[in-house]
Amino acid sequence: MAYCSLQGAEPGVDPEFGVPIAWDIRLLEGYPWVQVPNRSLRPGLGRFFGLFNPGLWKLVSTGGFDAVLTYTGYFYLSFWILAGAAKTTRTPLLFGTDASSLRPRDLKRWKAWVKPRLAPRIFGLADVVVVGSTTGQELM
Repeated sequence: MAYCSLQGAEPGVDPEFGVPIAWDIRLLEGYPWVQVPNRSLRPGLGRFFGLFNPGLWKLVSTGGFDAVLTYTGYFYLSFWILAGAAKTTRTPLLFGTDASSLRPRDLKRWKAWVKPRLAPRIFGLADVVVVGSTTGQELM
């Protein structure tokens, strides 16, 4: 398991609510994992350049993996680094999504126009798209 950010896995202040958040179980124990350094000038979730983990390229290209699975959204630069490395090394790319609609969450009109046209092409980059619901499966 490779993490691009430990936000949410480690105790911290929730950026949206401004309150401390901590799980009552240890989320990072019991399995092997690495944190790929985030080189973003403004690290954080919610913006394209907030996750910039160039070390993903080396990890995928030298890791000898049978496949890579990403739940990092295509709206992060790190997704594109991972997808590029997977395609270059011919490592199967599995793309996990919990999407149940192509409607933008912020309801911006330009996204409502772009998303239905762009999302199928992005999902088409994956060798397998992993969805967790029947509604999500219908989008594919």
